Amino acid sequence: MTLLLCARRAEKLGLTYDEYTLEILERGRYLNVEDAERIAAIKRRRPL
Repeated sequence: MTLLLCARRAEKLGLTYDEYTLEILERGRYLNVEDAERIAAIKRRRPL
């Protein structure tokens, strides 16, 4: 997957590029809109 495609998918999901790619590297999963629970968990880990 190209850098630009990852960045676009991350933005579509409301994640940063780093958050999106870290999920791929750590869990081997490509997130999509159906992964709302996991996306919410990632967003909760953000510093305030």
